[in-house]
Amino acid sequence: MNELKHNFFLKLNASLLKGRSGNSASHSPWVVRQVALETQHNAFYESVVGSSYWYFMKIESDSIVSQ
Repeated sequence: MNELKHNFFLKLNASLLKGRSGNSASHSPWVVRQVALETQHNAFYESVVGSSYWYFMKIESDSIVSQ
């Protein structure tokens, strides 16, 4: 899991540095989302192919479950 986090920050940093020329501020949120999605996809793939790491996604909902 630490390797995955490390790769996420390396990719994010590289993407932000690449976008420094021009209007990088307008692209920063997109870059963060894109890198996060890519990292999430890699985590899911690793769990499916039998890596020693398992990753879970938290799904939030506004609905209230009555008891």
